[in-house]
Amino acid sequence: MTIKDIKNKWNKEKDYYKTQEVGSGVHSFVRALLESESLLSLKAGSLSTKLELRKKEYIHENKAKERRKADFVIYINSDIVIPLEAEF
Repeated sequence: MTIKDIKNKWNKEKDYYKTQEVGSGVHSFVRALLESESLLSLKAGSLSTKLELRKKEYIHENKAKERRKADFVIYINSDIVIPLEAEF
């Protein structure tokens, strides 16, 4: 998805994001940002992947789990891990 596509997606859906559950729209927008080749170019990772093998990926938590509170966790590599909470 290009930056132009992401801007179009935002402009089309921003009012919807304000009135719906966060996971129903904002999360799909954040996934588009993370996966965009024009921006971060990350891939969706698997929960079972060992930390030392993670590189340029993210995990999206659909449900809150004990000890894991961020909506997304970005792994630049095994040393750089960024929790991300998506809110509008």
